[in-house]
Amino acid sequence: MKSTRAAVCVLFLLLAAGCGASAEKRLIGKWRYDPVEAANPSLAEKAGKPAASAIAGALGGFNLQLVAEFKPDHTMMMNTTMLGRSLPSPAIPWKVIEEKGDTVVIETTDPHDEKLNRIELTLVGDDRLEFKSPKDGKTMTFTRVKESP
Repeated sequence: MKSTRAAVCVLFLLLAAGCGASAEKRLIGKWRYDPVEAANPSLAEKAGKPAASAIAGALGGFNLQLVAEFKPDHTMMMNTTMLGRSLPSPAIPWKVIEEKGDTVVIETTDPHDEKLNRIELTLVGDDRLEFKSPKDGKTMTFTRVKESP
């Protein structure tokens, strides 16, 4: 009887653990990188977004913003806004090649030269996404864009 009860408890725990959304599913959506916030989050918070952007411009920044959108059809869009001008990318195919907890490794195909890229992304909660550059090891933190109803 005790072994049956223990087996049922273990099965329940395994099923409950599998009920959470996978990192791949949590990746779907729009993610924004703001270098002003990345450089000085307290400044952006205190000054407000428009004021922080103005400060960045006055300091010689390019008022740069990146928005990455991971779509359920496994395409990704990168929209770069610089000096108020939006520069969208073509659709970039992506696929998950490895998933470990909150970390997902995706493979993308560069639309310009068909080169394959491996990208490691770590989800921190539901609202932060960290990208560690394989070239220089620097981490860029993206925040989830909340869609208006």
